[in-house]
Amino acid sequence: HPIVPSNPGVRLDEPTAVISSTGAYDGTGAPEDIYRCFIYELPTTDAGGILTGMDFLPDQEQIVHHAVGFIVSGADRTAVEAQDAGDENGGWTCFGFSPAPSAKLVFGWAPGQSATRYDEGTGLRLEQGDFFVMQTHYHYDGTEAPVDQSQFAVSVVSDDDPAADAMTALDVQVMLAPAEIPCRAD
Repeated sequence: HPIVPSNPGVRLDEPTAVISSTGAYDGTGAPEDIYRCFIYELPTTDAGGILTGMDFLPDQEQIVHHAVGFIVSGADRTAVEAQDAGDENGGWTCFGFSPAPSAKLVFGWAPGQSATRYDEGTGLRLEQGDFFVMQTHYHYDGTEAPVDQSQFAVSVVSDDDPAADAMTALDVQVMLAPAEIPCRAD
């Protein structure tokens, strides 16, 4: 019986770019759970800019379980590209929260989730050379293993755009701890 989502999620309106990963993954279906990292080139690598919105667009929805994304500094590009080149099957096997020393976790997606949009006039700072690494979790559960090349939609205001001067860069921090731990008084 097909399940129709009651909320299909709200996508980005007119993103600056819809980016394909640097490789497609042709999974084998075994083991059931595979974590692959993929490089996504951001549209302002020459100038820098402010990332104002993000959306993950799964290609093969029947096997893409979730994804988490990282902004990575251009200083780590050579090492990350070496990992990517070391595996012929699109992306590379990865697990955990650090595909590179400079990686900053800024994005997460699961089925039914709407796009991430920051408040007007705000966003995440992108420096020259920054790129995105998306860790995609595939779950096969006995299904066929189709080739997946999921996409990543972004809205970016380039530093070449005068509007960028008036924007506020946000600092995203991920707190990996139980929610029950109270904040300190200070």
